[in-house]
Amino acid sequence: MEETNNSIIPFTLFTSVRSYSHKLNTEAFSLLTTSKTNIFVDQVEEKSFILGCTNDRIPCETVEQFAPIAHLCFSNFIMALNIAALGHFTWNLEIFPNILYRFIDPNNNEDKIIALKIPRVREIDIRDITTNDVRRIFLLYEALCKEDNPNVGREYLKGILHLSFDFFDICFYKESFGNFYRSFEDFSLRIRGGKKLTNELKDLQKVMKGLGFGADIANEFEQLYILRGDQIMHAQKKQLEVEIDAVLKMKTVLDAVLHKFYQPVWERGMKDLEASGGTDADAKES
Repeated sequence: MEETNNSIIPFTLFTSVRSYSHKLNTEAFSLLTTSKTNIFVDQVEEKSFILGCTNDRIPCETVEQFAPIAHLCFSNFIMALNIAALGHFTWNLEIFPNILYRFIDPNNNEDKIIALKIPRVREIDIRDITTNDVRRIFLLYEALCKEDNPNVGREYLKGILHLSFDFFDICFYKESFGNFYRSFEDFSLRIRGGKKLTNELKDLQKVMKGLGFGADIANEFEQLYILRGDQIMHAQKKQLEVEIDAVLKMKTVLDAVLHKFYQPVWERGMKDLEASGGTDADAKES
């Protein structure tokens, strides 16, 4: 009888990640520069790095089977970057193929390509990313991978992509704001144990107060809530462009809530690491 070969061919998929909020460095990412886990970091530069995912622990026989799993891992990692580091990270759209217009020059019958310039994102270097940031990122990434609902961060990721992409004179700030707001509302309902909102503004402010946020954040959210009613969910008032400042404020409020929501995850993880005396990559495997 012919012997069946059950060995899995090793695959590694890569993507590039761009930071708009932190200066990156190789030392901070040293915990994730090996392939001891299914996800790892390589080629760290000041504003970007390569993120890789292997099928060492994922039984996939073809790249086609593995690609959607790797994409979910990348998505969870990018979401963890934003929440745990309280910053702005996304897929590096600058290296992806641009959306193009084709132009035929009638004088010499030659094709010319007009490239779409992307993205238009405000870049603010808040601080250098640290080793502790990366520890929290990895622990949160693991928690997101274990979520029962794989769509738990879908609106959040839509917001990140809408914020990072323009099509010539068309920007998606209004859509990004709506994505971040819906994600905020979804997680607020989770914090409330699924209890529906009766007075949206007051109930959502109570969620924030319960997480320890002060009146300044609650007041900031009230202005965002008014903008949501006037420009995002309804069109009875004159429709205006939503400015990037408002989108970033909505993202900041959402990130602060998610940071508090998931904080127990990495606090438990940090204690486990201290007790075991190991590093994140050694003690945890995806």
